[in-house]
Amino acid sequence: MHLDQKACENYYLSQVQSGGGPYFHGVSHQREYGMFSNLFRFITPIAMKAGKYLGKHILSAGSKVMSDVASGSSLKDSARSRFRETSKQIKR
Repeated sequence: MHLDQKACENYYLSQVQSGGGPYFHGVSHQREYGMFSNLFRFITPIAMKAGKYLGKHILSAGSKVMSDVASGSSLKDSARSRFRETSKQIKR
């Protein structure tokens, strides 16, 4: 089989310039396989539960701070005391 150098160059240039013809692209990233997939599958449910738990406590503390501020307490003092209180509840 004889390959014409000019034909090969033209083919290569057309591939480089236009992105080539139809061929298999593959996936941009791995899905559900890989080095850390088991770790992520293990950590994700735990992180979701922790996020919900912490979010509920933080929202509760924020609403208590706002009610304290509405009743006349300073924002700084109220936030400091309520978030300390919340951190003690979370540590239990």
